[in-house]
Amino acid sequence: MSSLWSKYFAASEKRYTYETENGFVSYHIQDGVCIIQDFYVEPGFRGSKLAMTLAKWVERDAKNKGCTALAGEVYHASPNAEYILRLHRHWGMVQTERDEYKTLSVKELKNDKRRTIIA
Repeated sequence: MSSLWSKYFAASEKRYTYETENGFVSYHIQDGVCIIQDFYVEPGFRGSKLAMTLAKWVERDAKNKGCTALAGEVYHASPNAEYILRLHRHWGMVQTERDEYKTLSVKELKNDKRRTIIA
């Protein structure tokens, strides 16, 4: 079941969402890149692998939609900025840009599907 928030973003901003009772992620796809917009796990569930479950779901969906990379921005003013950047590194994302306001992290996606070519 999707929340009203999820339905709103899907209709108005073409964002995809994945939700559980204790966390959610929203993202959109632009030019073959899956861009994570929002990511939240309730404090009592941090460290429970829920964040990794959400990240893997997004990565799988991005690959299925033909994306070649996963990206996320972290604004330094966010109270959880350092925690989020550690999560990015844990997920295999690499910092590609950093300025005084934000850091951009990217992970190249490799499609594991084997293609059979019939001549």
